[in-house]
Order: sequence, then C-alpha cells, then structure tokens
Amino acid sequence: MNPKTATVVRVPPGTNISPPTLAVLSQNFRKARLAALQADPSAFSSSYERESQFDDAAWARRLQNPLAQTFVALAKNRTSPAEGCEDDHIDDDLKLLSDHPWVGMVVLLGPRGACSGWI
Repeated sequence: MNPKTATVVRVPPGTNISPPTLAVLSQNFRKARLAALQADPSAFSSSYERESQFDDAAWARRLQNPLAQTFVALAKNRTSPAEGCEDDHIDDDLKLLSDHPWVGMVVLLGPRGACSGWI
C-alpha cells in the first residue's frame, strides 16, 4: 500500500463506544489480528488456533482493555485534520475505523505496576 493513502487512527479508550459501533470495530480487530497471526505466527506469543476460538465478547473486551492503546492503519487518506471539540474527534475516528479497511495495527500495553513483576 502506498503510505500516502493510509491514515493512522487511535481506537478511543474506554467503554463509551455504542454497542453497534463496538461490534463493527471488534470484527475489524478480530479480522486484522487473525490475519497477522496467520501471516507471521513467530511474531506472537499466541496462536491463530487459540484466538480464532474467541467469541465476540472476548474481542470487544480486548479492544476496550484499559491498559491498551490500539492504533490502526486504515486504507484511507485523511486530507485534513478533524476540527472542533474532543468529542468530534472521537466521533470522526470511530467513523473512520468503522468505514475503512484496517491494513495494520499496533497495540501498546502498559504501564504495569511494580507488583506485577515488571520494572
């Protein structure tokens, strides 16, 4: 894909996403994750066989994990930044995430506290 035709969008954190939109995003998340697990299994500590068994609720929980930040590359060129209040940005991002193919993503986890064994 030509990098000039991609847009990176962060999935809004939290649980304030409407159920219909969350269902669409969860399916997009599932499709992208399972494709990545098949394309390069050695890059993951999990497997396609394991994660393909997850139900819709499990994918929604993963997408809304409060310790995760999910960034998605979309097959869309955002020609101008969104303007207005924060809620407008979230609505614009949700529309982009719902309406355009996901071509890649990265999920950042953390921080973890010292009690979890991580420094």
